[in-house]
Amino acid sequence: MIELPAAAATAFSHWFPAGAPGIVGLAEHVRATGNGRWWADRPVDARTPAVECGDLLLLRGDPRALDPEALAPFALHRVEAPARFVPVLRAAFPCSPRGSAWSTSTMPPPCRPGRRAARPSDA
Repeated sequence: MIELPAAAATAFSHWFPAGAPGIVGLAEHVRATGNGRWWADRPVDARTPAVECGDLLLLRGDPRALDPEALAPFALHRVEAPARFVPVLRAAFPCSPRGSAWSTSTMPPPCRPGRRAARPSDA
């Protein structure tokens, strides 16, 4: 992900509409206050825009345009994204115990470095 200047937020208005209810309203807060950062998979014609504020990250767009490694800077963030992002989120953060719930609520931070998700063979 590439950090973009605050002026780039206008290009993302269709992804994060003003007046949207719930957690998506975070984008409006970042636009209004400047407290937060804007990200995308590329600087022009972004396919996967994101907005970050504190430990929250909102993802939108096309997850196929996003390499799981690009999410590494957000390892300790809570992520809100549509269901189509679940495969890339699982690949990026395999230790998260709530991988199936990323699309409907914020996700918990992944496990600490050096640990891995439990596997059936561990039983």
